[in-house]
Amino acid sequence: MSSKPPGADFYDRVFANSSAEQQASFLKALFIKDASLRSSYQYFISPPYFHFEDFKLIIDKRSKFVQNKIIKYDWSKCFEIDPLAEDYDDIIIEILEREILSDLFLTIPALCRIGLLTEAIADIRIMEKALDLDWERLPEPLSFTKYLPDYFFEMAEGSFLTNICDYVYAPAMINDALELIALIKREGRIHPYDDEIWDTIASSLRVDLKRL
Repeated sequence: MSSKPPGADFYDRVFANSSAEQQASFLKALFIKDASLRSSYQYFISPPYFHFEDFKLIIDKRSKFVQNKIIKYDWSKCFEIDPLAEDYDDIIIEILEREILSDLFLTIPALCRIGLLTEAIADIRIMEKALDLDWERLPEPLSFTKYLPDYFFEMAEGSFLTNICDYVYAPAMINDALELIALIKREGRIHPYDDEIWDTIASSLRVDLKRL
């Protein structure tokens, strides 16, 4: 079985055998049409500087901001939406997705598309830390939703893994992302399955690194 990644055969068989003028013309048209591709290529040839302490400050600040939004939200609205519901999990999930965590769910795939892996991973960590609450002490109906951190963390993982499959990243960027994950894990696990999810993300990045 060939060890070449999907698409490598096309490059060797078709692209590499076309003229330099054809290659340049095609790439120019792609860059003109696709802003994400332009940004991704810019970060591929010139990855941004990575410093964990800077990321840590941003992560801590933004996660606390999101936590405050969760704590201060008027969750009594759940009872107004459906006074007779047996449980309010679906309503709580919808509110969290639409009104509190929506920015993170938008920025994670967007950052993957433009080539900023470390920033996307930082946003996953922000969500992870923001959901590190003593849910039983929160007002009803939040106090009955212990599984929510795992639910949303898995959603963030899925969003990240789905989007990185379609883009190319510089080896230096992938190595910075792996270093950030290692440093996050060193800080300590927050939720029961966190290590498993971070390991899955790191494993996927290592596969991408081998293909370059």
